[in-house]
Amino acid sequence: MKIFATLLILFLTCEKSECSQEKIVEEFNLHPHLDILTRTIVSKLDPGKCFAIITDNQYYQLLRGPIFATGIEDYPIYLALVNDSEDLLSPNYNTVRMLQEIRKANCGIYVIYLANGIQMERFFRFGDKHRLLSSHAKYIILHDYRLYSTKMLSIWKKIINVIFVKQLHPKKRHNPSNSSSPWFELTTVPFPAPLKNIFVTKRVDYWQDGKFRYRVPLFEDKTKNLNEQLLKAAVLEHVPAVRIHIENQNDSNSGEFFAGVEVEMLKALAKALNFQVDFYKSPNQEIEKWGKFQLNGTFSGLLGEIVSGQSDFAIGDFHYTRYHLTLMDLTIPYDTECLTFLTPEILSDNSWKTLILPFSPEMWIGVCISLLSVGVIFSILSNFYIYIHHKMTPKNSSKKHFRVRNLIFWTNAKREIIMDNQKHKPIQSIRSKDIFDDFSNCILYTYSMILLVSLPRLPKPWAIRLLTGWYYIYCILLVVAYRASMTAILANPVARLTIDTMDQLAKSKLGCGAFISTQAKKFFLTSLDETSQIIGERLDEVISADEAVEKVSKGQYAFYENEHYLRKLRSGRNQEAQILHIMKECVIHMPIALGLQKNSPLKPTADKYVRRMVEMGLEKKWLSDTIEEFASSVEPPPEGAIVNLKKMTAAFVALGLGYFLAALALIGELIYFKTVTQKHPLYDKYNLAKYYEEKK
Repeated sequence: MKIFATLLILFLTCEKSECSQEKIVEEFNLHPHLDILTRTIVSKLDPGKCFAIITDNQYYQLLRGPIFATGIEDYPIYLALVNDSEDLLSPNYNTVRMLQEIRKANCGIYVIYLANGIQMERFFRFGDKHRLLSSHAKYIILHDYRLYSTKMLSIWKKIINVIFVKQLHPKKRHNPSNSSSPWFELTTVPFPAPLKNIFVTKRVDYWQDGKFRYRVPLFEDKTKNLNEQLLKAAVLEHVPAVRIHIENQNDSNSGEFFAGVEVEMLKALAKALNFQVDFYKSPNQEIEKWGKFQLNGTFSGLLGEIVSGQSDFAIGDFHYTRYHLTLMDLTIPYDTECLTFLTPEILSDNSWKTLILPFSPEMWIGVCISLLSVGVIFSILSNFYIYIHHKMTPKNSSKKHFRVRNLIFWTNAKREIIMDNQKHKPIQSIRSKDIFDDFSNCILYTYSMILLVSLPRLPKPWAIRLLTGWYYIYCILLVVAYRASMTAILANPVARLTIDTMDQLAKSKLGCGAFISTQAKKFFLTSLDETSQIIGERLDEVISADEAVEKVSKGQYAFYENEHYLRKLRSGRNQEAQILHIMKECVIHMPIALGLQKNSPLKPTADKYVRRMVEMGLEKKWLSDTIEEFASSVEPPPEGAIVNLKKMTAAFVALGLGYFLAALALIGELIYFKTVTQKHPLYDKYNLAKYYEEKK
């Protein structure tokens, strides 16, 4: 089923029944046979998706019949009629909406017939400024000298697929004939020839009686060969897109040499399209960088060069964002960059607490509880056995009291009673003292067991023996685990405190900065992530990269840029206790592309060759060449498994602590001796045995 869509905005000045084609031609002095010529041209073209016809009331009456009878009804037709008095530099709402629909439909053929040349000139200026006219479409326009003014030169550098239709006077024909049929000259923009102050069209063909004289293609691809035309490229040094080297720095004839991924891509594009490139640095790029909108309506920096039309290309690591697309054209993205933060990295020098690092705080609490509880348990069991022995010892029927010096261990199997042979009566039951009878011994031996010191002898009660065996197993496991963890700590490098995620950066309270803070701040604040919004509120503008890195090295800042640029900043810097660290988490993988003028005619061809470069791997090769110098600039290698004095700080701390506590104990003993012992009544320095015998 054929598609035929016609959208009309009609402001007619006469009724259809009264406005015949002949009457309109005579009344408005229109070109005769223009309708036939237009029908002939349109029928030979492929519109792609649709046709766009923009005309006024006069030419609409002339074209409506022939145009719609050419068979183009196979495609949608967008027909916009404008009022004769309408200012197309500031058109009304209906006209703007119509142009937006045509641009959205991406029509391939534009037929623009307006009787008023000034109105047509203002229409092109409005369409170019607001991107309502596609520079890649084909245009059929009436010849008018007002279209060739100086103000229109920038437009004809972009809209190059255009045919100007001009009726020739009989005296100006190259081959005048007796035929009354008018001749039409078809001209176009002389692209790729550079346009100077005077615009001179290039003749394409002549037409008469439905025939073309030369029968050449009216619309040929003019971007295949640019015939060594010199095109300018504004450059902003920004790794990895552009690097600027100075050749022969010690020579008076030293010059700048441009390198980088985008420089090599533009050179390859120039070789493919046969044009020359003039690279030049954008003005005041150390401060302006990409540039910002000024109060006078212009842009500074690199954007100012491309927006004002001073440069044909702009290279400097342009992000493929809506902001840039509204100001200029971008090729298809050739790569994606990891945008992240440069953050401070702090070496955590905790060698002084190496002795406690093998176990976690919870583990140390458990060890301390076991040390305190096990000694108490040993003492309780020992006293329990003493109590049982005391209860089970038999007493004399004459109720003689035994003089108990030492209690013996009592069992059902054996009982030892020592009798006094001289007096022939029992004096007491005796047993040797066990190692865990005293509480002080319980604490001392349990502490020595955890140091794997053997007991002087095994305890006699079997329950205490079993507890001793299991406690030894616990001590062995604990000590082995501690020794292994201690060995790993001494062998591993010093731990580092780094910021590797957005959440950690948001919690760190560090200040954040970026080169173009307006765009970056808007990106973070418009994010749905609360963490990004927190970072966006802190973000401010960075003018100098060196100053930003200095702040980062002091632990006060985090700098937002692509990973390759951050590695270049980090390379060659003195990194000691506090070094520069690139956050591992990427904030976003941003597409990047080459910049062209807005509505540039080179964009389709440039896209084709950029895609080929990426598919062939040339972009990856140029990237590796560009970052080769600082690609190895990673975090300093970890310290090897060497036990040095710094790692043994904890041992000296423990030794010093022992000396300190021993000195305190010595001082306490001296104070006690002076204040208590020497003032005792029985103290005699010549007979100390008497004093100590009494104390005993």
